[in-house]
Amino acid sequence: MLRIRKILLRGNSVQDAYVDFYKGANILAGESDTGKSYLVSCLDYILGAEKLKKKLKEATDYTHLYVEFENDEGGVLTLKRGLEGGKLEAHDVAIQDIHGEGKIIAPVRKGTSKGPDVTSILFPFAGIKEAKLRKNARGETQRFSIRTLAPIFLVDEVSIIDEYSPVTGRSGYDDTARKRMFSYILTGHDDGGVTVEEKPEIVKARLMAKLEFIQDLIRPLDERFSICSPKFPLTSSADDLSDQLIAQAIDEVERAAAAISDLLEGIKMETALTLKIESQLMGVSEIQSRYSLLEERYHSDLKRLDFISEGSHYFTSLQEVPCSLCGQNLLHPHSENAKKLMNSNEVRRSSLAEAAKIHGYLAGLQKAMSDLDRRKEALNIDRYKSKESLDGMKNQIKYTFEPLLTLSKESLDLAIEQRAERDSELNDRQRWFELLKHQKDIEIL
Repeated sequence: MLRIRKILLRGNSVQDAYVDFYKGANILAGESDTGKSYLVSCLDYILGAEKLKKKLKEATDYTHLYVEFENDEGGVLTLKRGLEGGKLEAHDVAIQDIHGEGKIIAPVRKGTSKGPDVTSILFPFAGIKEAKLRKNARGETQRFSIRTLAPIFLVDEVSIIDEYSPVTGRSGYDDTARKRMFSYILTGHDDGGVTVEEKPEIVKARLMAKLEFIQDLIRPLDERFSICSPKFPLTSSADDLSDQLIAQAIDEVERAAAAISDLLEGIKMETALTLKIESQLMGVSEIQSRYSLLEERYHSDLKRLDFISEGSHYFTSLQEVPCSLCGQNLLHPHSENAKKLMNSNEVRRSSLAEAAKIHGYLAGLQKAMSDLDRRKEALNIDRYKSKESLDGMKNQIKYTFEPLLTLSKESLDLAIEQRAERDSELNDRQRWFELLKHQKDIEIL
């Protein structure tokens, strides 16, 4: 809360006129017309009254009113206002410490203004929260302001002897707001959550607009349903039949999709098998190529050995050297080992032995090549079977299940479309009934 520390009048070429107030109760005693009521009028004026209600001829030379406040925390606030009216200045210091202009504030907010005023400065300073007060029976609210609160503590001698309560005062437009203000002070609950009741003429205008809108909506529905019979049967058995058709179509689509999925899995496995067979065929072809080269080499070796065996008797003549003078053969000495090597019989025997060995290798090679031929033939048969299986599964998908899936999907789409049209018609008809009921209810009102 807060208390008043000083009320001061200041003017040109006159001494300040002021009254100091202290903590606790302060009593101002004096005869009539000595300025007691004028102080109340000054407080009312500094708290946002439009004009100073009571004027004294003794105060003619004074131009400004100062009121100094103090809150529970020891903070100081001074409000300054010209006696001829206008806006106020707010200072966060005592009167004697004011230098220059303070914050400009309005006496009260008007219209939708959100600018600072006396309430927005004093209430936070005093620790009072913003609140909403109901101002009429319809529930409209207004801001809780210092002007609403002022009658609680600004009680002059007229209010004391008056027959009316100082809280509510004489009956007027602000009766409800004053009562709600007193309730808020006692309970701490404002009227921010109150729902505003609209004016009867606004309610009636809204109902008429709603009626016209409903009639505009009903008109095409009347033309559609009042004469024409339903395009689809609107019974529970029709719902069951529609659900059965949709379920049957979904089941066919799922079965076709499952069969296609199984076939695709089989195609995947057959493709892997075909690739494996192709890889094995490539390996067999490579081995056959190498075996053919080896066979050619064996035959070439046999030809060379046959040539050596047949021409072994020529080796002895290789050592005959004719004389350059007389032309007769010269004798050429050889070691015993050389003589043995040059023996044609020995050469023929060795060649035949080597040829026999190569013939053995060649026979084994030819047997291996025959095995490869049989293996290649078996792989070709497997590849042909795998290709037939792949083609069969692909044709089964293409010519059997894809058409079945397409047909099932078309049946499902048709069933869903018919169900959607039926539901739409049912919803529109239900909406028509509801609009007719709303129209009747509004016409009764």
